[in-house]
Amino acid sequence: MLKIELKLVQYIREQLTKGYTIEQIREFLVNFGYAVNVIDDSINYLQDLHKDVSEVYASKIHEKVGVALGHGYSKEQIFKSLLEEGYNYEVIRHAIDGYKKEQV
Repeated sequence: MLKIELKLVQYIREQLTKGYTIEQIREFLVNFGYAVNVIDDSINYLQDLHKDVSEVYASKIHEKVGVALGHGYSKEQIFKSLLEEGYNYEVIRHAIDGYKKEQV
């Protein structure tokens, strides 16, 4: 029987959108005192609902980078701004590196 806590599912979703990995979130929740089966059931439930959470997140960042470049911001300015907003370093770097000079 699945043990899902909707507050926990919402928390996991928020942390994923901030760029944390499932492993990082699971470790934090275990250390916080949640039962592993409750964490895993909640993660599985969320993954079933949103199979491509990481792709959606990366796509969102990629889109933000494209818009900012289109407005004339440098890659460095965009990187710093997104990092300050709490986005994941590696995902930002990957999105920015995805734009070649000829695309700008």
